[in-house]
Parts: sequence; structure tokens; C-alpha cells
Amino acid sequence: MIKPNKEFMVARRKQLELTQRDVAWRVSELGLKLNDNHYSRIERGLEDYSNIKLETAFGIARALEATLIECFSVEFENDIEQFPLSPEQRRKLKADSKQTIKAALGQKLKEYRNKQGLPARHVADAIEVHPSYIFQVEKGNSSFEVMQKVANFYGFDLEDLNNDIPAPSK
Repeated sequence: MIKPNKEFMVARRKQLELTQRDVAWRVSELGLKLNDNHYSRIERGLEDYSNIKLETAFGIARALEATLIECFSVEFENDIEQFPLSPEQRRKLKADSKQTIKAALGQKLKEYRNKQGLPARHVADAIEVHPSYIFQVEKGNSSFEVMQKVANFYGFDLEDLNNDIPAPSK
């Protein structure tokens, strides 16, 4: 649920010397439907306007030259665990999490190579792969086994890097 921060919105609007109509006009200039009556209800936090669309919230924040977090609070009504996932969704989530980890590990390998001033060709020759494949490894587009070979060449274990990478959210 996206709820307006009434006090901030009023203070910010007055600081910018804008009327409610001015704010609504600025939002409508962004291509969003919002008239001054609706904006007034949002700003006052009326019950029927306490959960607004995300794009409208972004538009209002932009019109007030503020951040979304300053203008609104977001409250989650449901825990994601309440929604059952299909087997296909679980597979995709697992694959996405794995790819996120690979991308983060690859980035760490790239940072290490750059810090050491090693050209990709030198690393590729050492682990016996094509030089362009090193760039794929650094993007996370390779197997963990190849990533481990690169890490071994640098003198450490891939698991050492993995400890620095936050676990993906479920």
C-alpha cells in the first residue's frame, strides 16, 4: 500500500510556492491522469486515496521535486510466502538467483583482474580458453567450474568471493 506523507507533501508544495492545481498540472504534463481534486484528496490522505498507483506516486514526487520515499510510505499488505509458486515459477526463480550469483562473482573476478593489471589474454592462456571467453566469465555467462579455474589462477577459491556476495532474495 502506498500512503502519502501528508505533512511533507504540504510543506514541500508550500516551499515551492505551488498550489494543488499546479502540482496536478505538473503530474499531468508527465502523461499521468491526475486532476487537482484527486491530488487534494491524496495530499489530505483521505481513506479512498490512501493506496495510489506507483506511477502516480512517482509523478507526484517528481512534481514536488522530491524523492518517492520523502512523499510516500510503502506498506506491504501480504507476505510473499502466502502466494504459492508454480513449479515453472520456482525453476525460473532458482535460475535467476543462480545467474545473479554468477554475475556478481564474474564482476569480482573482473575487478581482481583489473586491479592486478592482467590482460584477459594472459588469463585465458593460463587456463586454456579463448580470450573472449574471459569476458563472458566476467559477465557471469560461464559455468562455475570455469569461474573456479580463473579464481585458482588468481590464487584463491571461488568460495572466498562468494562470501562477499549477499544471498539473493527469494
